[in-house]
Amino acid sequence: MVRFVVNQPQEHALVSIVLLDWSCRESFHLLDYLAAQTVDRSQYEIIWTEFYDTPAEGLCRRIDTAQAQSTRPPVDVYALMDFPPELCCHRHALFNLGIVLARGRIVCFCDSDAIVQPTFVESIIEHFRHQEDTVLHMDEVRNNDPSFYPFNYPSLDEVTGFGCINWIDGRPVGILDEADPLHSRNYGACMAAARDDLIAIGGADMHTDYLGYICGFYEMSWRLTNFGRREVWSDREWLYHVWHPGQTGNEDIAGPHDGLSVSTRALQALRSDRVQPFVESPAIVSLRTQTASPDDAALLEQLVEPAWLNQWRHDKAAPAGDMATTKRRSVTPPFGLRLSFWAKLQLMPLVAGMARRQLRVKRQAAAWSRPTGPKGRLHNGIRKVIALKSFLKRIYTFDKHWIRQCWLALALAEQRGCRELVLYGEGDAAKALCHLARHLPVEIVGICPFRTHRPEKLLGRRSLTHEQLAETDALIILAAFVDTAARLEQLRQLGIDRERVIVLR
Repeated sequence: MVRFVVNQPQEHALVSIVLLDWSCRESFHLLDYLAAQTVDRSQYEIIWTEFYDTPAEGLCRRIDTAQAQSTRPPVDVYALMDFPPELCCHRHALFNLGIVLARGRIVCFCDSDAIVQPTFVESIIEHFRHQEDTVLHMDEVRNNDPSFYPFNYPSLDEVTGFGCINWIDGRPVGILDEADPLHSRNYGACMAAARDDLIAIGGADMHTDYLGYICGFYEMSWRLTNFGRREVWSDREWLYHVWHPGQTGNEDIAGPHDGLSVSTRALQALRSDRVQPFVESPAIVSLRTQTASPDDAALLEQLVEPAWLNQWRHDKAAPAGDMATTKRRSVTPPFGLRLSFWAKLQLMPLVAGMARRQLRVKRQAAAWSRPTGPKGRLHNGIRKVIALKSFLKRIYTFDKHWIRQCWLALALAEQRGCRELVLYGEGDAAKALCHLARHLPVEIVGICPFRTHRPEKLLGRRSLTHEQLAETDALIILAAFVDTAARLEQLRQLGIDRERVIVLR
């Protein structure tokens, strides 16, 4: 059932990184980031698993290149389960394949098209060195700007900038959100746990409710907490993801969920203190009961019961939206606070003013050609109209993004229990913050401009000097869309602690 393109397991690895594919990956950039880690390559192994019977061309090219150059292959193990395309993907079978193949004491399941920092593996090793009886999660920062597709190796500053949907104050929103962390955190981004613990709870649940995209290793995480392991979310390491077609799985098969794409089967296990899966893989049973050794090749033939395959056929599985339980419900907004339609309507003059200024700057910077003749003037006029339409669409999206960041900053301050705020900065960001603050139980009591010359009042609020800003006890929001690092350094030089400052990005 399982065949190998590469099979060079690292017997002494500390961490086994298991990556999933179901003939869907276009880019294999994660392997470049995993090849540039701060720990020695011998301390971790990379296991790439494929559900279907066709190897990925992009990955095979990388393997062939490494072989031609006599260098280490990009993955230590490339294993295909060899299922035909007539079957719906059951990703939990790949989780169990990864557990069986893993040689590391710690198994990490990770989004296979994410970006990770050079300290990714090191942070996992250090975490379990000090907190063994835990299950570690890392949140994922997501950017929906299509300009990053095809993948073009953006910087992390670009990923957390325009187009980012869950980033505020230098961290993912889910890490900060206390209103609905179950849905605001990405439970499907990255999880790491002891291999022995994963085997003890029976591995990934093979129930048919997990067919398609309503699935994930979070169901193992929740059963691990029922097993006595503490769930921990990293507060300094996370993954990054940029837009690509089909990233939401909307055209896929979907099992029952809570309306926000969290499996009801997994929630049932969590709330009933269940430890063992509803349906256990025979291979994991053999490992759990110690009737087979980890090196036993027969385990690969026991991963899936042959009788299950008929239930996995596309003509037998439930398409997305077919089940009554898949009716979607409104997402709880970050920090539990939603901006009303009326408040958004009141923002339109502000947005229009920002757009006018941006358009004026654009026109001044543009080098408009002045062609002669009727035909040339006509072509130039058409070009200008097309360019204007594209520019207006872009700045509308840009301004909408930054106004949302202002709202998130205020909502975060409200969650922290702050009732009085001070702004550092006096531009468009300050205008947006002052307007939005009317719709929350917070008051902006002062504004400190970046420039030394200041009027008596700014935007109807008391104008503060830098010295007065340093003396205030109120929480500070850095009202700037750009140059935030330099502004934070100015605050540091004033003796203001970073924990007292909320940044818009």
